[in-house]
Amino acid sequence: MICPHCACDLPTLPPRCPGCGRALGGERPARPPMVGRARALARLDEALDEARKTRSPRFLAVRGAARSGRSRLLAEFLRRHDNAFSDVRAVRGFPVPGGRVADPFQPLGRALHNALGLDDQEPPEVARARVEKALAALEPPSLPDAVRGVAFFLGRHLAEVDDALALEAGPDELRRRSFAVFGWLLRKLAERRPLIVALEGGDDAGPEAWELLGSLRPALEGRTVLLLVELSPEAEAGRDVFDGAVEVEPLERAAVGELMKRLADRASPPPANLLDAVVAATEGRPEAVMHVVDTLHRQHVLTADGLGWGVDADAEIAFDFPLTPQQAARQRLAGLDDEARAALRLGAVVGPVFWRGALVPLLRAAQGTHDALTNWVELPDPGRLTAALERCVEAGVVQPRPESALPDDVEYAFTRARERDLLQGEVEDESRPRLHALVAQWLEAHHATTDLLLRPIAEHYRRAGSAKRAAFFFLRAGDEARSRFANDTAIECYEQALTLLDDRDGLALMDVHHALGALHALAGRHDRAEAAFERMLGTAWQLDHRAKAGAALNRLGRLLRDRCQLARAEDVLERGRALFAEARDVPGVAASIDDLGQVALLRGDRARAEALFKDALNHRQRAGDPRAVALSLTNLARLWRDAGARRRAEAALEEALSLRQRLGDVAGELDTRLERVELLLRDRRAADAQQEADTALEMARATGNRGRRARGLALAALAAAALEDHAAAGLRAREAVALAEQLGDVHSRVRALRALALAELGGGEAEVALAHLTHAERLARTHGDRVELVECLLIEARLRGEQVGVDLGEVARVARAQAEAEPSLDDAGDDIASLIDDALKSAEETVPPEVLALSEEARGALSAAAQAAIEAVDTLDALGDAARAAEVRRTLALLAEAQGDVARGRRLRREAEALEGGDEASLVERRRSGALPSVGAALRDREGS
Repeated sequence: MICPHCACDLPTLPPRCPGCGRALGGERPARPPMVGRARALARLDEALDEARKTRSPRFLAVRGAARSGRSRLLAEFLRRHDNAFSDVRAVRGFPVPGGRVADPFQPLGRALHNALGLDDQEPPEVARARVEKALAALEPPSLPDAVRGVAFFLGRHLAEVDDALALEAGPDELRRRSFAVFGWLLRKLAERRPLIVALEGGDDAGPEAWELLGSLRPALEGRTVLLLVELSPEAEAGRDVFDGAVEVEPLERAAVGELMKRLADRASPPPANLLDAVVAATEGRPEAVMHVVDTLHRQHVLTADGLGWGVDADAEIAFDFPLTPQQAARQRLAGLDDEARAALRLGAVVGPVFWRGALVPLLRAAQGTHDALTNWVELPDPGRLTAALERCVEAGVVQPRPESALPDDVEYAFTRARERDLLQGEVEDESRPRLHALVAQWLEAHHATTDLLLRPIAEHYRRAGSAKRAAFFFLRAGDEARSRFANDTAIECYEQALTLLDDRDGLALMDVHHALGALHALAGRHDRAEAAFERMLGTAWQLDHRAKAGAALNRLGRLLRDRCQLARAEDVLERGRALFAEARDVPGVAASIDDLGQVALLRGDRARAEALFKDALNHRQRAGDPRAVALSLTNLARLWRDAGARRRAEAALEEALSLRQRLGDVAGELDTRLERVELLLRDRRAADAQQEADTALEMARATGNRGRRARGLALAALAAAALEDHAAAGLRAREAVALAEQLGDVHSRVRALRALALAELGGGEAEVALAHLTHAERLARTHGDRVELVECLLIEARLRGEQVGVDLGEVARVARAQAEAEPSLDDAGDDIASLIDDALKSAEETVPPEVLALSEEARGALSAAAQAAIEAVDTLDALGDAARAAEVRRTLALLAEAQGDVARGRRLRREAEALEGGDEASLVERRRSGALPSVGAALRDREGS
């Protein structure tokens, strides 16, 4: 079978085409026949020849009315030129309904998607690896810029990229650079053979898409490129990017007859009366002609034997079936009586889903009220209203829902959007606000406690013009969505509330900006989070609200801390602590001290961090706040865990767990259990970690805490991987990745990607594992998760070391033996620079033969393994984790010796022994004073020399 929309070959007929994503109806011909388009195809061939002769780009509009066969013409042209016998390369772009590529670049994004050979079913991190590999083969000026530019057009289909450019240069510069990448990529694709770019859906292109098309011509000069854009004459009006147009006109009478003959597989054209009726009804539109023939088949007018047309040659023919979906919708509505249609028209005002009870106030408003009511009057008559709705159900316009969102009321849903759109158009504009106000008040009066109706109530108030009531319910809807971790929905609700609030709503504005900032920070959108907290700070200053200002400064300080701007973060947090102190807000003061401790930890000053965490604990103990005390204990436990003091960390977590259980703090207990899983994994007690993770997951499931469930799934996957249950690890990791991406939880997503990498590695998929690791490292760097970055780097170092293909331990032994005769390498001094110089002088003699015989790819893997280990050990030094820093130094020493750098290996082993012997303070002090450079700095010095 062939998809009628994109001509994709299909072994079967699925509900949707995997190539273009469009719905596939009933049986279609193997390929819709092409008739009556010889002139248009010849014009396209001429344009391609012109581009070949002049070696310059040609931009043509494929112009015609909707459903006139423009897409089919493009598909046929591409089929003729993009095949095994042609020297032309073709790239096709089209909008994907419900796809992940957002307007205004849908067709452009799909064109890149097809050009790079991406698969919609691939995980984002695998797609990114494929993109990087494809782009690297084209030798871009900057691979990160090229990947970022492609990601700009692909949207969420590609894994998240570093947002540093967006933070520094702004969206306009990001768009400009992405446009440049698009032009560069098309130019590279057209370097060796002519390129055809066919873009559908031009009618819906936004101004940015036209701006991009206008910028492409200078980028493509000197290349044979034919760019075709499908659009209507109205959409083309005023566009100066095209060199001309190819008209797709309605089919002439003879062409309609030929099309019908081939569609119906008949030996002769249709009778004149049938052909005249079809031409008049379809106006020569090929898609409508196909619909006519399909309907004649279903009505058994056309028989399967292929003999004749089954119509009387002398009869007058009029089609009593609709030829377009809009006509079908109008026909269904025309079959309703006035009473049923009036009820349905008001149901369309309520929404795609409506309730029988909601129609009562609307019908009363439409029919008017009585002058005097001495008793309750049932208007409209309940029985007649129910009967009218049943007639609507019989007509197939609406259907009752098996479960109603409102108790004791029947819920109906429109079967198709077209009927609702037509009915809404029948409502007079001046009556709409009043009707929406009635719906909102009816819902509020009867069902305001139903959480899922908060947003519909807000929408109806907004359309009624009641801005304050709408803002109030949008805020409630945002809080409700946030409580169930529907973070994207919460952001939409809060942003809707912001459009309805003004400067007179300062207190509400501070709460909204606080919530928005927290949600954006969770998703790693630091620039948007910072803007929200700054607006909160401005409103707090206007109202002289010091506690709120302190909260905003604390949040801003955390964002700066996550970006490793530690000096600025410390300054902002100190100012926040001062404001909390002036407001006598003890919990706020303690929170500021906690955050300052995190900054000290990132500086590598674990002693100061511990002192600050204990200070925060004392504040909370004096305030008598056991919940906050448990939080301080958890912070101390993390510090001790990362420093290798596992027993102290476990004792602190046990105390925190006991406090939270006594308080009935289920969410806090869940957090503590997840921290215990982290500790058990770090202590290599995988079986205990898995048991604790299962308990935490059951709690998260019971309480509906999706955020903690994402983290628990990631940790459970890591435990399963440690136990070498790779199938279970893969299942839980994939679920965690999907849930974390849905929630916008970057840190859980990083852990889940690491677990997925371990699962793939255990299954022998090293390349896929490396793609997951690369994506996890990038996210960890971007969002300041340095502990998780270390874990990913260590796995990468091991994986790349295994890819070398030799016994690194044996190679290192040979290197050490060869270096024994070098007295300069026996220098045990502290000057690492002199050791590096000595190693450089004898590098050729000390590199083992096994390494010299390695392929270029294997040497690259060895170097990459060393790079990952170097970054890991420097990060561990900064975090103050002495035990793991010593362990990684020994691994790095082995890698250095295998490359012939025996001096560095000896030095690293001495440093590891010093750390294991408790001489950590001396090593840290020498690093701070500059007497002992970081491992990474020493490597950079060596590369420079």
